[in-house]
Amino acid sequence: MLHIECDEKQGQGNCYNNIGNAYVFLDDYDGALKYHLKSYEIKKEINDEFGISSSLINIGVAYFHRKEYDQALKYAYESISKIDESVDKHSLTYCYECIGNTLLAQGKTEEALEPLFKGLQFSLDINAIDRIAAFNRMLYRAHKTLGKPTEALFYHEQHQENWEQLFKKSSDEKMKNLEVSYRLDVAEKEAEIHRLNHQELKQAYEKLQTTQEQLIVQEKLASLGQLTAGIAHEIKNPLNFINNFSAVSVELLEELSDEFFSEKQKNDNSQVSEIAMQIDVIKSNIEKIVVHGNRADNIVQGMLKHSREHDDEARPTNINELIEENLVLAYHGWMAKHKSFTVKIIKEFADSLPEVNVSQQDISRVVINLLNNAFYALNQWKESQPPSYVAQVTIQTFFNGGSVCLHFIDNGPGIPEKIRNEVFNPFFTTKPTGEGNTGLGLSLSHDIIVKGHHGSLDLDSKSGEFTSFKICLPVG
Repeated sequence: MLHIECDEKQGQGNCYNNIGNAYVFLDDYDGALKYHLKSYEIKKEINDEFGISSSLINIGVAYFHRKEYDQALKYAYESISKIDESVDKHSLTYCYECIGNTLLAQGKTEEALEPLFKGLQFSLDINAIDRIAAFNRMLYRAHKTLGKPTEALFYHEQHQENWEQLFKKSSDEKMKNLEVSYRLDVAEKEAEIHRLNHQELKQAYEKLQTTQEQLIVQEKLASLGQLTAGIAHEIKNPLNFINNFSAVSVELLEELSDEFFSEKQKNDNSQVSEIAMQIDVIKSNIEKIVVHGNRADNIVQGMLKHSREHDDEARPTNINELIEENLVLAYHGWMAKHKSFTVKIIKEFADSLPEVNVSQQDISRVVINLLNNAFYALNQWKESQPPSYVAQVTIQTFFNGGSVCLHFIDNGPGIPEKIRNEVFNPFFTTKPTGEGNTGLGLSLSHDIIVKGHHGSLDLDSKSGEFTSFKICLPVG
């Protein structure tokens, strides 16, 4: 049970408010309402205008979650009446969010639009991306419910853009803080090791390396999982629009085609024939959209499935099939961004390979990372080569000494000898800013193979000729 002992009224009111927020965090809205009401009474007693408006909206939100919608609206509107629009637009956004959500929950979708638009405008005025994203999301839901697909798609795209901005900001800050922390810890440890004897120095340094490497792996894996799930969920809704409307359009064109075919038999003139031909072309195009829309839907389902899988879950896996699936993902993902790029893929897979007990999600990350690196290098290298040059990636699988091995070879620029020992280090990258330069891809891949699966990841390269990465995973 939560307690407070505060003598001073202002502090006591703040304590009650904080306890109410703690109950919100625990999803206990009965407890939240109790303490926010206590905070409200104290704020009224000391005439704290800001505290009064804050307590009122907190009470309204608690009533909303208790499904007491009339009370929720009452307190939200009362909170608005206490707020100076020119001073505190941020608090107003929470008031209008509560009102909009309440009206949507009551099925009053049309009535909800006005407070949602107001909340969005206040959010835009203060450039609060998280608030803008919340209102775009609610406006998408409202227009979807009202059967307005064009407006719904617009607000969905706005929400997607907001979400990407928030994710990028969060990801950049995490990566920056992680790198700073990593380098500071290494520097501190290097200063400390001068006071240790040789054996203590070695043990301390190895422990530091292990801790830092685990931190980097965990942070990156968490970000990748969130990104995969988020993108898949956001793609799913517009994809449903495409598939549903395409299917309906095919049915309508079939009915229209039947009518024109009947008319053609009656009149048999050239104009009817030409229209019938155009209908056939349109029908064929929409059928292709349906096919590719379903294919995209399958990819999204796969992304969602992977995002729900536990990272450490190992299972017997056919390596050839795993490579085939991730080759398709990597190739089409690269081609979507670099439409003029061409590459020849050579697959030399061994037959009857034994299954390997691996984390499919982790090994998929390694395969996609190695392929993306190869495509990037070949794309850069091709610009300086003669027209006869053909970019090529060879993928081999084979069984060797109790291990299943995967071999990725490209005929790109190679890796200079002076930096080969650094490519698996965290934050090391040769890519310029803005082109995926986190410097964690190969480091993460090395950790997954060597530390996570007790295998090996070896690099071989010759400048101007080739680069190869060989992975060996023990069987059993």
